Amino acid sequence: MAKIITIANQKGGVAKTTTARHLAYFLDQFGCKTLCIDNDHQANLTLYFGLDPIQCEQERGSMYGVITGSLSLADIIIPISEHLSVVPSALSLAEAGARLVQETDVNGVLRERLRPIQDDYDIILIDSGPNLERLLINALVASRFVLVPTKTDSLSISGIPALLGTIQKVRASLNPGLHLLGVLPTIYHSGRLADEKAIGQLREQAPQAGVRIFDPIPAATNYDKAADLQQSVFESFPETPGRLEYETLANYIVEA
Repeated sequence: MAKIITIANQKGGVAKTTTARHLAYFLDQFGCKTLCIDNDHQANLTLYFGLDPIQCEQERGSMYGVITGSLSLADIIIPISEHLSVVPSALSLAEAGARLVQETDVNGVLRERLRPIQDDYDIILIDSGPNLERLLINALVASRFVLVPTKTDSLSISGIPALLGTIQKVRASLNPGLHLLGVLPTIYHSGRLADEKAIGQLREQAPQAGVRIFDPIPAATNYDKAADLQQSVFESFPETPGRLEYETLANYIVEA
């Protein structure tokens, strides 16, 4: 059975999609059969893989069809390489939350949709949108682990307790097998006072909460350039800082 990992933070702009894309890059390099699910109506992960959300929707469907029950995940999986595949999203997914309330098991829809295909993969990464809405709850109920990327600034870090509280509630009532993989600091400017203060706060508070803090991903403009090129940054700009950190995290996921 695949390790299912939700990448989540209720704040936007913290490199959730960048993290999903680059973990997928290294898992692919490792030869792990990996499925990336774009669970965000903004469809940024879909675009990052060089796919057109509108075209995907028109030709085979998107996550909206999966959530609403008109399509299976197997219907819309798109191979990217020998070991890596993607489930695309589209703007229509924004309407799925309203449709979910009609389901008997409103929080377990994605878990049920994953059952037929989860044995086909080693790892499934779910990239979720910047909120705590129903689609995220579905992802958490379906997952074994949660990874929380966060920018290294006080405003971003201040939002982590709310997400951790949601994770605890899901674990208590809906998915007792859910575990926090850890917090990944991102867009980190080494030596900048605000970043160093935020990292210090994380490292000080984490042991008390039993939370693992991964090595921070350095900020680099090449990540935005690579997204525009629809490639991983290490394909486009191999010397970009963050290679070791993402590769180490991907290896940790394999062994978790």
